[in-house]
This record gives sequence, C-alpha cells and structure tokens, in this order.
Amino acid sequence: MRIESFLTDATRRYAGKTALVSQGERLDYATLERLSDRLAAHWQAKGLTRGDRVVLLLDNSWQAAMALFACFKAGAIAVPITPLTKAERLATILGDCTPTILVTQARLAGLVETVGPVPLGTLPPPPICSIRSSSRTLPRCRTAASIPISPCCSTPLAPAANPRR
Repeated sequence: MRIESFLTDATRRYAGKTALVSQGERLDYATLERLSDRLAAHWQAKGLTRGDRVVLLLDNSWQAAMALFACFKAGAIAVPITPLTKAERLATILGDCTPTILVTQARLAGLVETVGPVPLGTLPPPPICSIRSSSRTLPRCRTAASIPISPCCSTPLAPAANPRR
C-alpha cells in the first residue's frame, strides 16, 4: 500500500473531519486531499516525473504536510530539510540530491538566495516554489538563476479555512 493511499482512505471515511491543526488553522481530510492533488498535478504539468527529487524546505505546518503528500502522489522523492539548516549545508544537500523542484516558504527565501546557483551538473537550476502561509494558492515558481517570481502558479487551491469540527 502506498503512503498517499492512507490519506485517500481517510478522506473517504472522514472527509469533513479535522485532519490536522497547524498555526491555529484546521484542515479537514477532503481539503488536504484536494490541495495535495492539485499541487501534485501542478508539478507534473511543470515537468515533474516519477523518481524526481523535490526538496521541502518548510516549517512544520499544514503546507509541509500538503507538499509531502503531493510528492507521494506525483511519484516524486521527497527530500525534507529543516529550516534550521545553514546555507553551506543546504548548498551541499542541493548539489548532492539534484532536485527538480525546491519548495520553501517566503520567510526562508533569503536562505535559498544565499546559497546562490547550485552546481547540478548538466541540469538547469530547479524552480523554487514558495508557499505563502497566509493563502491557499499554488506556489509561485521561479528559477534559482532568476530571482524575480513569475506568475506561473497563481491559481487558488481552496476556499477560506474550514470552521472547527
């Protein structure tokens, strides 16, 4: 049984029940399933394929859970990295794992930018997908080589937060 099937099964049984509480926000199973499905589909549309690595440089949050499930659903290999990682270590990890996508939060963008372009052999720099904690929209993607954010990912993911259940 694949790990993402646990979320799918729980969604069938408990769709409206709270799946997780993070930073005062509650997400039910159906919302978590829908958000992770949309993010996985978005990454696949951008070229992510089975076995590609996705670096998750995220705080412990609902966004991290969503991105982790999106990795599993897309068949990608999740590479979670703690936000406490120093720039030098992050550069080493990125160079070793050659990610296809790097997912982070806006507050951590400075850390990613201090790493600068990471030598990834013949691969282009990975897109950096920044997940804003205040909204449920698809991440805004940019390449590590060009810091300005492109509007490639501005589709809303979900309506406002769910009420307590």
